[in-house]
Amino acid sequence: MISKPALEKYISSIPPIPNVVKACAHALEEGDLVKAADEAAKDGALMLYLRQLVNKPIFGFRSTIKEPRQLFGILGLSRARQLLCAYYTQLLLPKKWEVFHFVNISEGNLPSINSNANARLKPPCLEPL
Repeated sequence: MISKPALEKYISSIPPIPNVVKACAHALEEGDLVKAADEAAKDGALMLYLRQLVNKPIFGFRSTIKEPRQLFGILGLSRARQLLCAYYTQLLLPKKWEVFHFVNISEGNLPSINSNANARLKPPCLEPL
């Protein structure tokens, strides 16, 4: 069984939500697309993520959409919220996936999560094959 201190240590290793993402989410909750776009413009990686999605052929735009306010206007509140959550989730995903098999859960096999690009997340009850 996993002990409370081990679980607390694991949870504390999860990186916090970036301030830009928090501010953008707050603006979207208020229904303010302009403020959300202005906040998102402060994060180059977030803007690249949104530009790459909006400029896909499925949207059918003839020219490339580059401006943050245009991007958010096209997405609207609901899609912008969904993509903001997807962006944050993507930040937490491991860079490399491995195949796992189930083993006994013990205090010693809880992984730590960090923002290191080479870090791999392993669920506490799984070990690599």
